[in-house]
Amino acid sequence: MKTRLLGSSILAASICVFLLALNIGQREIATTCWVTSSLLFIVAAMILVTSTLDRSNVTAGEPRRRKV
Repeated sequence: MKTRLLGSSILAASICVFLLALNIGQREIATTCWVTSSLLFIVAAMILVTSTLDRSNVTAGEPRRRKV
C-alpha cells in the first residue's frame, strides 16, 4: 500500500511539473521541467507496475515432460 501511495504521489508531482512547464515563458526552464516531468512519470510507472506485479498471485505451473 505504501508503494502504491508513493507511486501515485510521484505521478501527481509529474503532472504538476508538466503543467508548470506549460506556463513558463523561459525556454530553458520549461525544457528542464519537461525532462524532469518525463523522468518522474517513468519512475512512477515503474513503481506502480512493480507494486501491481508484487500483489499478483500467479505462479508458473509444472513444466511439461517430454514423451520418449
